[in-house]
Amino acid sequence: MLIQVTDFYRFWKLSKIDALVWLITFLTVLFISIDSGLFVGLLMSVITIIYLGFKPYTCLLGSVPHTDIYLDITRYKMANELEGIKIFHYRGGINFASRNTFKSELCRLVGINPQQELIMRRKLAKIEAAEELSGSNVFIQKLSNKVEKLKKKTKTDLKCLIVDFSAVSYIDPSGVSMIKLLGEDFHRIDVPVYVAGCCGPVYEMMKKCNVVNDKKNLIRIFPTIHDAVQSASTIFDVNSYSTISVITK
Repeated sequence: MLIQVTDFYRFWKLSKIDALVWLITFLTVLFISIDSGLFVGLLMSVITIIYLGFKPYTCLLGSVPHTDIYLDITRYKMANELEGIKIFHYRGGINFASRNTFKSELCRLVGINPQQELIMRRKLAKIEAAEELSGSNVFIQKLSNKVEKLKKKTKTDLKCLIVDFSAVSYIDPSGVSMIKLLGEDFHRIDVPVYVAGCCGPVYEMMKKCNVVNDKKNLIRIFPTIHDAVQSASTIFDVNSYSTISVITK
């Protein structure tokens, strides 16, 4: 084990978490005992697995021009984010323990909390109504300033939210319930939610929870991201940059 100390820097470059587990195990063996070190190493490994399980990979996807490929916009320069459309990618399972993580990550990356956005819009509507009824020029000016500030805070450029489920391996009823609530929240601010790329078990669970055949139709399901993008582009007149070119001789 002492010989492997020189490899610590290499481990650190590959994975900081694994390197920390190795370091803690090594120090425990060195200063306490081998048995204690092995136990601590095993315990740290289990904790690491649980931690990584509750920290899924999330990102926003962009379109590669003239293809039906959508990639992480932070990793691939050729991937362009679509105007008026946000594509949220989530890798992992969605259950009672991870549903809050899913929701918080979605709101963080999309840049909109639908509940807060709804409150802001209602405040804006009340102030605009008061501005129309007011007869005082000074009061109107104050209201106009408030209106301008609120308009800057509100998000009106988002036309459609697409949630990529192609990497979602499992979802339980509580996860489906969270998706339905998200659909309702975004519906209140006039942003439809599309779910794309569900695998068989995920689709079946959503079907059992009445998401597929919901009369309100708050969430639409598509087989692929590209199908969802094409539908949104047609409805909201958005340029998807995804027209697939065919090379002919």
